[in-house]
Amino acid sequence: ADLLLIVAEQVTAAAWPRETLVGAAGARAPLDWRHAYVLRYAPSGRDSLVPHTDDSEVTVNVGLVARESFAGGDLLLGGVRGQAEDSECAITPDLGVATFHLGRRLHAVDTVTDGERRVLICWCRSMHGVRSRVCPCCWMNRRDNGDARDCVCGDAWNS
Repeated sequence: ADLLLIVAEQVTAAAWPRETLVGAAGARAPLDWRHAYVLRYAPSGRDSLVPHTDDSEVTVNVGLVARESFAGGDLLLGGVRGQAEDSECAITPDLGVATFHLGRRLHAVDTVTDGERRVLICWCRSMHGVRSRVCPCCWMNRRDNGDARDCVCGDAWNS
């Protein structure tokens, strides 16, 4: 079993039980796919990131450098697409600290003004859960025939 998916599934089940782990028939559909990459933010290159959603049901964001090594660069969390809630918060990444959020939560990275911010990003998906019915990235592309390949977020495009 994949340790990242096991941990992400437990956090997801506790924080958002009906968001990602229930399939079309109401049966349990666990997280079963993941993709990870490292991002670097610095004044000399990419220094920020515009508001966006992720192509994931759940995103794990892990700080790879100590907070004292950069200025700015907060993770700015906005509302969740498809929900009326419009809460916002800022999270300061730190070495070894993981932040979990729904992939369809609008989020951005504030401008890094000094030093270097590095994070490990892990997208976790349930290819047989919500993804089989609707695009979790935009929450708008309905999949009436239940085939995830009908959307560019499906496994045919992202494997």
